[in-house]
Amino acid sequence: AFGAGRWARLGAMDDDAYQLIEQAFETIALHGREGLRLAQVWPLLPGTAGAGAAAASARAFVWRQLRSHPELRFVEDAAAQGGDGAAGAAGGRTLSASELAPLEHGAAAALRALATERSQCWAIGADAEMLFELVGVGPGEPAVPTNANRRIQSLLRTVAKAGGAGVTQSDMPKAVGFAPNYLHYPLKLLEAGGLITGTPVLFERADPSKFGGTTVTTNYRLTRLLPPPPPPAPPDVSPTLASSLMALLHAAPQGVVRISELQAHFGLRARSQRNAWGRVRDHLLRQKLVRAVDILGGKKGTARVNCLQAVRPDTERGDVGQRIDVPPIEQVAAAVAR
Repeated sequence: AFGAGRWARLGAMDDDAYQLIEQAFETIALHGREGLRLAQVWPLLPGTAGAGAAAASARAFVWRQLRSHPELRFVEDAAAQGGDGAAGAAGGRTLSASELAPLEHGAAAALRALATERSQCWAIGADAEMLFELVGVGPGEPAVPTNANRRIQSLLRTVAKAGGAGVTQSDMPKAVGFAPNYLHYPLKLLEAGGLITGTPVLFERADPSKFGGTTVTTNYRLTRLLPPPPPPAPPDVSPTLASSLMALLHAAPQGVVRISELQAHFGLRARSQRNAWGRVRDHLLRQKLVRAVDILGGKKGTARVNCLQAVRPDTERGDVGQRIDVPPIEQVAAAVAR
């Protein structure tokens, strides 16, 4: 979506550029203590892969931001020198800011980017103390020599690396390298700790002739990366609610019920539900089915009480100088139910 000229001209970051840098940083942080070679980052970002001028310009822009990021360091990758990449991440030489400054993104492609420990914790949605309790080690510490902790760490790293796509339970054994019967406890532990969340999904079997074509598995993602839940459905403000409210008013003496009790009875007293209450109240007022009244109540009969009153021939408007005995709404509701 961005041409080469735009990235070259960009000074202060706009929203799209900021999101791209954040996505690059998060991708690196999600890969934990192993990190990622810079060349591995580009295919995971929008608009930075490929040989075109626009992609090259985008890579150059992202690299300029990443090389000065205070939460990242760049090390010489041992895998590029014939060694082990993971070991190189832990023991490779970290380049200084003066060494990084003259490097263009192409020359830096073999460098391995690693996020700080606190950024790794942020990326998976846990603080260091919580991570130690669940996994047994902090993000930058060497693995503890127990099979159980190694499995938990391996599962967490695998789910983290998958990002928003997640990993299905059926694909997990191959991804982590151990048998399916070892999955249950680590998955439940990480899920109970709130680090990962499992969601049922449908998938097609490779061989549908034996067990049928479609089955259900669980897809696991980092809880922090889940999309925000949809807003709660508004309370019932349909004719059902209006009819129920009117039935209560008509059953009450002189058609009067306290507003606070009506709100509580219909679950509309919370601050988040005030708009819903206002909609149904205003609807009934516009239809001239109810009127707002102030009456005297309380033990001494001097407290001002806000009420609704059903409009009907035998009801008179209650004023603040008049006392009306208003029974508890439970009694009125019982009368409606009979």
